[in-house]
Amino acid sequence: MTGTTLWLSLFWQHAHVPAEKPLLIEYGVVAVACVVCAYALVRAVQWTVRPGEQNPDHIKRTILEEAPSAEPRSSSGTNSS
Repeated sequence: MTGTTLWLSLFWQHAHVPAEKPLLIEYGVVAVACVVCAYALVRAVQWTVRPGEQNPDHIKRTILEEAPSAEPRSSSGTNSS
């Protein structure tokens, strides 16, 4: 036996056999996980659609406000100052 085969056989012996009939606690854990995931998804969509920030000094206002128009550059590519 090679070293890799020996390690794989040792690990394989300790693998768990799936239960024939799932326990009630397993159904409960899966149900709670589904509820938490659904809640997180709903809240993420809500916050994406309506973030709710109404502060006038919020950081998002820096990109939402209209930027001043840029002066046209000369075609020569040199700096005029």
